[in-house]
Amino acid sequence: MYFGIGNFKEVYKQIQQNSNIEFCTTVGKEFLSYFGKAVFEKDDTITENILASAPSMQKIYNEKTGYKLAIFCVKKQPQNLELCWESRKLILLTNDLIQRGRNATENQYRFMMTL
Repeated sequence: MYFGIGNFKEVYKQIQQNSNIEFCTTVGKEFLSYFGKAVFEKDDTITENILASAPSMQKIYNEKTGYKLAIFCVKKQPQNLELCWESRKLILLTNDLIQRGRNATENQYRFMMTL
């Protein structure tokens, strides 16, 4: 999963100084929290593909404005994925715990890692 941010924004500068990052999202009562290290892409191909598919973003990120879109992914850390459903909390810690069947099946783990 890739994220994009303008390299002129304050949050971009913050991520450059401290690459530890977390994002959270909800759908109804389901909750996902994912954290790790932000790793910025050096290959402009990804940025070019994103901008080619998003004309509205091309108006912001171009040579005329001087703004550039910085693309990064979040490299997972051990013990990094936490899911909550209503009042039950499911924590996926490591592949090793999943293999032992303590917290989730391997298929559930693979599904969540592709979100």
